[in-house]
Amino acid sequence: MSLIKEIKDILKPLGVKAHYLRYEGDERTYINFYIFNERDSLYADDKEVEIEYAIQISLFSDDKLRYYNLQNELKKIMKQHRDRFIKFDVSPDLYEKDTELYHKAFRYLHYVNVE
Repeated sequence: MSLIKEIKDILKPLGVKAHYLRYEGDERTYINFYIFNERDSLYADDKEVEIEYAIQISLFSDDKLRYYNLQNELKKIMKQHRDRFIKFDVSPDLYEKDTELYHKAFRYLHYVNVE
């Protein structure tokens, strides 16, 4: 399974569509995610055996209560997958003046064995 599909499947229970890289719809509540770093993380016998992906999941909403509830649900869902996604950073609560949306970013590390 591709990493993009895996993330979409994990976020599906939130009831908010998750979009890779960019959202171009009309909904005022949505999730964008992207891979912002990829690097070799483990070697054995001079060969790469593991890759580390750094992923950002950004939540956007114009509804303050929904925004708050969704970020708590997102944390719970990702915690259920902490064996594969390790949280390492969370942004402060932001308000984007140009779009009039609340925004919070969650960053995770994901490791993949190289075959």
